[in-house]
Amino acid sequence: MVPDDDDDEMTAMAMVNQDMEVGVNMPAIISATFMPGSSPIGLVPGENMPFQYVSWSALQSMVVTSGVTFAVQPVEIGANQVPLPIGDASLVTCGPFECADGPMPPPISIADSPVCAGWMPEAMLNVGLVDNDVFDLDGDTAADPLATDGIDAGWVTDSTAAMTVKHKFSGVEDGTNYDVAGPDASKGSDKALKLDKATATASTWNDNEGYGAGIQIRMNDDVAADGTDPRTDAANPSACYAASEYGETIGANHRPANCFRVVANGANYLDGYSIEVAAKDSAVAWGMVEWEDNPFVDAEGEDLTCDSMSFMASDSMEASVCDLFADEVDQALGGGWGHDMNNDGDNTDSGDKGSVQVVVQAEAADPNVGKVEMWRVGVVRASMDRFKTVWFDDDLDGKIRKSSSDSTPGMGGPNDLYDLAETTASDENKTANITVIWKSLVDRDHDPVMGDFGKADFDDQDTDTATDADEPDGKADNYASADDAKACTDDDGGDGCDAMWSEDYEVLFADGLFGCEATRMVTISCEWDADGELGRYRADDHGVTQGAGFVAAFVQNEGADGARAAGYIGAFAQCTAK
Repeated sequence: MVPDDDDDEMTAMAMVNQDMEVGVNMPAIISATFMPGSSPIGLVPGENMPFQYVSWSALQSMVVTSGVTFAVQPVEIGANQVPLPIGDASLVTCGPFECADGPMPPPISIADSPVCAGWMPEAMLNVGLVDNDVFDLDGDTAADPLATDGIDAGWVTDSTAAMTVKHKFSGVEDGTNYDVAGPDASKGSDKALKLDKATATASTWNDNEGYGAGIQIRMNDDVAADGTDPRTDAANPSACYAASEYGETIGANHRPANCFRVVANGANYLDGYSIEVAAKDSAVAWGMVEWEDNPFVDAEGEDLTCDSMSFMASDSMEASVCDLFADEVDQALGGGWGHDMNNDGDNTDSGDKGSVQVVVQAEAADPNVGKVEMWRVGVVRASMDRFKTVWFDDDLDGKIRKSSSDSTPGMGGPNDLYDLAETTASDENKTANITVIWKSLVDRDHDPVMGDFGKADFDDQDTDTATDADEPDGKADNYASADDAKACTDDDGGDGCDAMWSEDYEVLFADGLFGCEATRMVTISCEWDADGELGRYRADDHGVTQGAGFVAAFVQNEGADGARAAGYIGAFAQCTAK
């Protein structure tokens, strides 16, 4: 039915829609039971548009309550072309929007809203960088870096209608569950959702306080009330990574439009975060009358509007945080493993990639000074993409420390592959951070654990004659006679005190905030030459004389300008990483 423009409930009228079709399978007539005295209209088999020839109308108050009923009577055409009724008439009753068989109109529902009929919104959460300091390592009294831990994000929506937006947090462990309204989403495709409520004339609006514990819009909670536009206040920048910090990384292209920070300090608010959207101006309406007893409401008396729709943040991301972290680990390891073999501070030189350092104990006070300690290797060209830090298991024991009481970086501690967790000059523990994986080559008694790896063997120390040749005797010269480590074996891939081995190690990485972990394999392969003749070295380079054997200590580095050094560990050991 088509309403007129009258807004008086007592007089407003509605006319039968002249474009309404009536289908029958035999001759019939249709009449308006709500218009006594009106003439019926003839129908032929098939589809008919009978109302184009009449102006049937009824009060709007009748249409929205009992509806208007039409009678469709089958007929046969007599000899004089007079329609003769056959059987009973069928009743069809129409309300404001639809018609139904029988004496009752169809119920008015949300399906009668033209806005809701085609409303199928979509929302995507684009993510930027992840600030995952996790530990306050510096021990100073400066600002706690953990206060800003979280993930940069920005919503993008597609909708055939403008939408109200509610930000909701539910099921946040160790956090606060709540909801808060934000600015509306615009109608259209690929619309970046605005969260910042501040305007040039509303400088006292505190976005952080307004959005609660789960969302940060700006770094500073205290927005000045002096008339300064908070959007351009240098003392109160965006909570997302500053533009300069994005620019320092290859993640510069990841900054979302209308960026905000989802907090993950103390509680993971991303897990419980969703937005609830509702189409604006979607209430069912018909005509101009403001009804005293509104027929366009639900059983609770609320306006009939589109059902709201919710989008979980974690389900609206192109990839999960943990998938992004796995990608981060892969790009960090993309340059391979290697060690700065020439000690120039750069492990990207020719010969560095794939090289593994064998570490010699250098502490003079240590009883094992000059003996082999461990192998270690770092990542070549590891650089940040989306994650500020990549925590890793440096000692390959399958664990990364998590407790704040055990957060000192260094060997066995929580270490960041990028060494970005703390960067200021006052950081007391920054120098303790390591960016290598390592494994001890000796046991608690300092005996070698990888066969004969670490044992030197030049000649028979028990023979002291001047004619004795400098020949290996299958016993380690750098261990005392009473030491179990003095004996050598042929079961470790090398004859006598030589050795050769290859081991696969699983390296654990973690983001520390969102429970993401990734493991990657590295293979360490080593060769040990017990008389120190690897590369350009020969046994006599190590100061060995007839009958003297090798009793001096191994040394870590060669001499100035690459001069040969007696006991240089590189003449005895060569290890590679893949």
